[in-house]
Amino acid sequence: MERQLSLFEPQTEEYQERFQLFLEHKGKTHHSEVNLSEFMGWILWHVSDYKKTLGKSWTDGLYKWEQDGFTKYLEAIVGGSNSDKRNSI
Repeated sequence: MERQLSLFEPQTEEYQERFQLFLEHKGKTHHSEVNLSEFMGWILWHVSDYKKTLGKSWTDGLYKWEQDGFTKYLEAIVGGSNSDKRNSI
């Protein structure tokens, strides 16, 4: 049996919140329904956009403390109510 990422178990180390947000954005529920390169493009587009809000160049890195802000930015893009839904599963 194929093992899927633990997308609905935020307590595990394998939980990928940003990938889950991407799936929700696409209206999908399983990783096999999307192309991983599409996810990478989606993330790169949004990280570039997020950096602009911080006054950074697209070539600048994000500090560790800016990572949570980026995840919250993605939650706002996808829709805030989705984070409540994920936490209740």
